[in-house]
Amino acid sequence: MKKIVALDGEVYLFLSKMYELVIVNVFVLLFSLPIITVTGALITGFQLLAMPQVEKKNLPKLFFKKFKENSRQSFKIEGIIIGLLLFCGGLVKFSYQTPLRFLSLLLLAFAILFCNTLILTMANQKKFHSFRETMMYSAFLTIHYTGYLCLGTTAFLITFLIPVFLPKIMFLWFFLGLSFPMFLQEKIVCFCEKHMSDRMQLEKGAM
Repeated sequence: MKKIVALDGEVYLFLSKMYELVIVNVFVLLFSLPIITVTGALITGFQLLAMPQVEKKNLPKLFFKKFKENSRQSFKIEGIIIGLLLFCGGLVKFSYQTPLRFLSLLLLAFAILFCNTLILTMANQKKFHSFRETMMYSAFLTIHYTGYLCLGTTAFLITFLIPVFLPKIMFLWFFLGLSFPMFLQEKIVCFCEKHMSDRMQLEKGAM
């Protein structure tokens, strides 16, 4: 019993994670109110979720600090995302009632998946030396792990339907509606990266 309620016990760890998810959710929503800061808020949220537990002290202050650090890069990312989605959306519109309609819809779906992966990758930008490397790595992950990333992206996008179709649980959504699927996405990306790393080590060993 003492182990369960201790500072490193299951109850404490569970409550700490719930507190973290609530803080991330509320701050992502608040910092996304000016639409142009949505990308920066998401990148910061993913960064906090991916950080080791020992570094997560004073989460509100940490969120604000990371958000300021990410502001410049996030505007660049947001411009790329808007441009890519507008381009793919334009292709869908112009290919209406043509044999290319399905391909254009497929390209739009891939673009949405890539944009989501790019935001996730930017949260771990310390791994890369340049913005170009980040873009290429995001494309690589999107192509090779499409199925896994689709699960996380779908879960994230579905949560935006809750305020429309399930307004009675709006209160719960305000505290956990975004951070929980974000946490799921972060775990999926970690799994994909680990799988890729193990595969590369096996290939090196075979050589």
